[in-house]
Amino acid sequence: KSFSLLEDPREAAVDAVANSLGLVRVGFIVSHPPSTDFVLNSTEICVGAEQSLEATQGERESPFVVVRVTLNEEGNVIFEPYTLTPTCLDMVAEGAIEPMIDNPSHCSVVSPFKAIVEAKETHVIDNDFFIKSVPIVNHDSKVAGPTNSFPRFNRSLTEAPSNTALKNALKGIGRNPSPADLARALSDFHLLVYLSEVINPGSGLEDICKWVAKFAFAENSDGTGTLEPLQEGYKMLIMNMAGFS
Repeated sequence: KSFSLLEDPREAAVDAVANSLGLVRVGFIVSHPPSTDFVLNSTEICVGAEQSLEATQGERESPFVVVRVTLNEEGNVIFEPYTLTPTCLDMVAEGAIEPMIDNPSHCSVVSPFKAIVEAKETHVIDNDFFIKSVPIVNHDSKVAGPTNSFPRFNRSLTEAPSNTALKNALKGIGRNPSPADLARALSDFHLLVYLSEVINPGSGLEDICKWVAKFAFAENSDGTGTLEPLQEGYKMLIMNMAGFS
């Protein structure tokens, strides 16, 4: 019914990679127990609103969604995205509502604020007033699609990111790859975050990501165009991490 967000030691690296690739945060994912009598609990509503306000610099109308991951009646995993209403974002921004741990299907109105629902003053608000279902549209990311094979962070049941995994991702391009071949191999969000183990934000990580972005998001179909070589020092560091000395 309640949770706390843990600090992520890679948050700075993730932000640096995302910003350098031209990506923006557009969602907040929660794993939700099945068979509850509400869609999102009040803690998920309030934390999701805080995340939305932070990611959009306070915008009330944005593509930011809260994605509910749960199980259906057949035991299959399902994903359900919701946007938070401007009213919800306004009230969270002003500190007017807070979670109700003992009644998670509702948010509590914080004194001295008052809320009017269906022409009546109330001290609690049903969470359904704060969310709106949105459709899911298929999308293949240029840097996190199904063809990307580098291990994912935060997946304890699968292979962890490592120098061995980096070597596997680069092994097909040779010791002196062309700019396009190297950029194609590096076009993986989690691989780029892993590079922060050696190349820190502010010390070259952003330069590498911006170079990759020129390839991954190029208008021409193969991304080659006039891609210049990656700076030799960065290339040597990456190849050495992968064991290609």
